[in-house]
Amino acid sequence: MPGNLKGAALENFIRDAASTYWHQTCTAKMGRDSMSVADGDLKVYGIENLRVADGSIMPRVTTGNTMAPCVIIGERAAEVIRIRLLPKANQRSERAVGTANTATGTKKGGLSIPGVYYH
Repeated sequence: MPGNLKGAALENFIRDAASTYWHQTCTAKMGRDSMSVADGDLKVYGIENLRVADGSIMPRVTTGNTMAPCVIIGERAAEVIRIRLLPKANQRSERAVGTANTATGTKKGGLSIPGVYYH
């Protein structure tokens, strides 16, 4: 607590100490319309070699904590970059690892995260 502050001192304390408890997301829309900032591979439109890989590309705020969706977004970004940078011969063997598996929720080319299902 700041103690017995008044006037400018109280205003400075509030300005310096106040923070939000909300998870800041959905500020850089992913999509194909004119309002979108990034495409499905997380690449920023109009800027080469820049991707957004955080909660800002989510279309709406989740009903739960944002940590898990952000982890998946980061994993997806890593997968896209890895596939893009690997030589073509290695891509085939890397993709074979991600074949369909309904027990773990993965699909061909998808992330290998147990219990996460994609539609």
